[in-house]
Amino acid sequence: MKTYERKSFPRMARDLKIMYEKGNLSFDNAVQRSFVWKNTVKDNKMSMLIDSMLRGFPIPPMYCNCIFEDVKNKTYDFLDGKQRTTTIIKFLNDEFSLVNIPTFEDDEGNEHDFNGMTYSQLPEELQDTIKTYSLTVYYYENMEQEDAEEMFRRLNNGKSLTAIELTRANAVSKAEIKQLANHKLFSVALSEKSLAAYANEDIVIKTWILLYNDKKSFETKYIRPIMRESIITNDQMRAIDKIYDMFLEVYKILQDSEQNKIAKKILGKVHLISLMSILYKAINGEIDIKLLSDWLIRFFGTSTKLVSINDKYNEYSKGRVAVTEDAVNIRKQILEESLDIFLEENRSK
Repeated sequence: MKTYERKSFPRMARDLKIMYEKGNLSFDNAVQRSFVWKNTVKDNKMSMLIDSMLRGFPIPPMYCNCIFEDVKNKTYDFLDGKQRTTTIIKFLNDEFSLVNIPTFEDDEGNEHDFNGMTYSQLPEELQDTIKTYSLTVYYYENMEQEDAEEMFRRLNNGKSLTAIELTRANAVSKAEIKQLANHKLFSVALSEKSLAAYANEDIVIKTWILLYNDKKSFETKYIRPIMRESIITNDQMRAIDKIYDMFLEVYKILQDSEQNKIAKKILGKVHLISLMSILYKAINGEIDIKLLSDWLIRFFGTSTKLVSINDKYNEYSKGRVAVTEDAVNIRKQILEESLDIFLEENRSK
């Protein structure tokens, strides 16, 4: 681990907004977590930050990795402070109004309620208070990835990055993974909490492993080095995108057929990923989508709490064993054989 010199640049809130708009601030580095702060009556972290600024309360300093090759073109990549800085920029852009903050008392003892107001609706003197609020940003120049990860861990009270956070941090195809993870499938399949934890990117990575990697293991110890070296090609991206499109089509057919129980089952992470090899055949025109939906109803249609009608599939879909190479290959084989039998039955009718 290297030694770095800590530098700082005090900036007003409006300065950070301008820097962000010019592309000199970044909040999407590999170690930084997604934006999770809320602005509701019960969880109003965003509003309370603005309230602190209005009252002159202190805001902790932020930390960046200053990345550059040319000193005239620097990017300040946030390692800590994304929630605060993003909130400030959003408020200056009138993207939310204040919620559930205490009233303000002026010098004459009169109380003022600014709840429900956006930045531009506040009195001019309060707008000035916010945009000129002084923030401290510490930065380190061209910090190496592993050192940035260690700094992140220490800034977060020793909390290390999760398995998927570390995997995406070191993946050579980070941009491609992120693009595929924005597919509308994931807004249907995953909760906001799961999306914030990068479950969508985890599914993308495992989809690619299942379809294109020789070793089909979902164990982190194998996935991380594979994604550190593997390039997701444009052709592969197009194929995966089509697969996700077809998954949504099948899901809609099941819902329209009032097969809500089956539709819910296939959204389970293990089954969603396992079905990708089947859908890969379907996008190449080998399987009719209506027959595919009928097969899903048969395979996952049980009158018990069991996931499917195949005991071996059920056994290899549970617990830690589910991510092993044997389990991934067994589920893939069972699904493909079951579908082949189903299609053969339909051809003979």
